Amino acid sequence: MSRPSPVPVQPLLDAMSEGVLAEDAQGRVVFANRRLTELCCQGELAG
Repeated sequence: MSRPSPVPVQPLLDAMSEGVLAEDAQGRVVFANRRLTELCCQGELAG
């Protein structure tokens, strides 16, 4: 199975300032912290 192409993350990080609020498919509000997003995209977090 092939891996999907990496998504360019820098434009997202540039646009989100300190974080972003969003609503998931179930209607729950989700907050993404900029630093956490950076770590996830760099593969520094596991689990």
